[in-house]
Amino acid sequence: MNFRAFLLIGGLLSQIPLASAEPVSLADAVEQALMFDPGISQAEAGVEMSEAGIDIAQAKRGPTLGVQAQIGVLETDFTSDRISQVPRKIGVQAEWPVYTSGANDAAMQSAELQSDAARNMLLSRKEQVALQTLEAYAQLWLAERVLDVGRDRVESFRLRLRETEARFEQGQVTRTDT
Repeated sequence: MNFRAFLLIGGLLSQIPLASAEPVSLADAVEQALMFDPGISQAEAGVEMSEAGIDIAQAKRGPTLGVQAQIGVLETDFTSDRISQVPRKIGVQAEWPVYTSGANDAAMQSAELQSDAARNMLLSRKEQVALQTLEAYAQLWLAERVLDVGRDRVESFRLRLRETEARFEQGQVTRTDT
């Protein structure tokens, strides 16, 4: 009974039409997966962010320049006299860190290490996507081969059935042999 069920299922599966899509090569599949994976875009943004961190750490080593200006009015009334002051103030400030106890160097080294880590994360994500695509491609290929073997077995069983029926019609075998 299992054999007949297998033949029936195999026969039904062989009648199902396959999709008429163009086959995709493995290289094209990997290229498309790398192009459209959102995790890779996220990792690339992480690399850009870490490189900006290096720029920030480098900027802390150099001089800083600031400009400030204030304009205001002050009126004081002492009931006998009236005092009015209008202070004006403009300033320029420049700073250059002379000694930071290694904080700037540590920040620079940390930023460089974070940048290296972000680049490695990007490479890792690309490798994961390529591997997943390769595995999916291999599983599809294997499924196609299994289907081909199943079709060949069904065809082989049809041929045996026709041979047995022909022998039965010629009287070479009895009904119990079929």
